[in-house]
Amino acid sequence: MTSAWLPWAMVALMFVTSGWALTQTPDGARLPMQWGIRGDVTWRAPRAVALLFSPMLAIATLGLLYWLAGSHVAELGWLAVFIAAIFVITHGIYVFFALRDVNAPNK
Repeated sequence: MTSAWLPWAMVALMFVTSGWALTQTPDGARLPMQWGIRGDVTWRAPRAVALLFSPMLAIATLGLLYWLAGSHVAELGWLAVFIAAIFVITHGIYVFFALRDVNAPNK
């Protein structure tokens, strides 16, 4: 059985990544939140909102999962780890592309 703390450690890693990305962006920067089919940014958000959106969504998702599991929370095991891993991977990809956009030479 997997440890119950592992998914939450992965969410903490997302916060660390967001904190690092915050130091890599200029004050007042607006980071992309969505890209169109051609790769153009369709809308932006303030950097704190953009960088904290995924970790907060992960907390809400895992919290709901644990709440719905109720007394069967021990049976979640690797499902919670898998969901947290998907969040970590997608957040890392998002941070990569967001930093690439905000630090592009034409900006």
